[in-house]
Amino acid sequence: MKRLLIIAIAMALTLGLGLTAYAEMKLNFKGSDIIGAKVENRQGENLGEISDLSVDPKTGRVDFAVVSHGGVLGIGDKYVAVPLNAFAVKTDKDGKFDRLVLNMSKDKLAKAPNFDKDRWPDRPEVEKIYVYFGQTPYWSEDPKTFTEMKNNFKGSDIIGAKVENRQGENLGQISDLSVDRKAERVDFAILSHGGVLGIGDKYVAVPLSAFAVKTDKDGKFDRLVLNMSKDKLAKAPNFDQDRWPDRPEVERMYVYFGQTPYWRSEHPKTSEMKNNFKGSDLIGAKVENRQGEDLGKIGDLAVDPKTGRVDFAVLSHGGVLGIGDKYVAIPLSALVIKTDKNGKFDRLVLNMGKDKLAKAPNFDKDRWPDRREAERTYRYFGQTPYWSEHPRIK
Repeated sequence: MKRLLIIAIAMALTLGLGLTAYAEMKLNFKGSDIIGAKVENRQGENLGEISDLSVDPKTGRVDFAVVSHGGVLGIGDKYVAVPLNAFAVKTDKDGKFDRLVLNMSKDKLAKAPNFDKDRWPDRPEVEKIYVYFGQTPYWSEDPKTFTEMKNNFKGSDIIGAKVENRQGENLGQISDLSVDRKAERVDFAILSHGGVLGIGDKYVAVPLSAFAVKTDKDGKFDRLVLNMSKDKLAKAPNFDQDRWPDRPEVERMYVYFGQTPYWRSEHPKTSEMKNNFKGSDLIGAKVENRQGEDLGKIGDLAVDPKTGRVDFAVLSHGGVLGIGDKYVAIPLSALVIKTDKNGKFDRLVLNMGKDKLAKAPNFDKDRWPDRREAERTYRYFGQTPYWSEHPRIK
């Protein structure tokens, strides 16, 4: 529950902030950072502090934070339910959590609906409070499409990641990903288990949505957690590593892991997986244009762990032996697969001249683009971001 709380806080605080100075919110900000945090407005005026959080135990979502304000030494305080996504995070000079910023004057906060600390508001009351703060309650949105790019982890983190269950037992590791280029999503991760030093391994297709992320003490990706016993995993449908499962087979695996295939809810007519390629093929793949000119290579993937969507591939180009490389976010839909004479993956083709690629928006490898920046990149490559087709994806 504690981990769900931390992830829920990180998700909510990074939604739609629109403030460059407060745009970064990593998973290393803990629930203990939030409770007791000072709150100020953009003018630097003190608005109170966070005294508690309301957490939905079923989903792990934080319904609201409780701001206590207006009293003296805790006496006479008013309690206001504030949506987490109404806050921006202010960090100190070392990038560590410092305080929260609420874009509201003291007078307007004083008029906000408040509640008795012994009777917390119910959902209809909270809904009115969300409206007061200019926010949309997450429960009114489609949970199947709700996502936030700041929670993304890298494809290179996933491939090779250790997997354990909630009891801490080793379940194996992720050996690869199945990536649907057309839909720009990861259909499944391949969990290899049961062998010794790779010999005798069984290969199981597991939906990304079945995993939880476990981070280290610095909030960085550490491993994946699958809520399944070793015995049940041993009975899961498995496949030959040289013949990956087709969509009907994968659908059965989704059901085995208690997940709903995204193509059922979003694309009910989708049944073919011929557009898929392996994540291990993609990372490190050479990229050329239609004229056969070398444009660089794919260095990584940005993967949304909640939906399995690939937001973009990272194309590194322009340097020498990795020195001086520029990094560009490329929509997978802008790339075409070129196969060898045996029909196996060979390279990727991007329909763009070297000069135009040189002018494409690029980013620092230590600060990946947020959704707004990625949207501009999509437009540059003549593609439509999938989240603009589903407005409830933030």
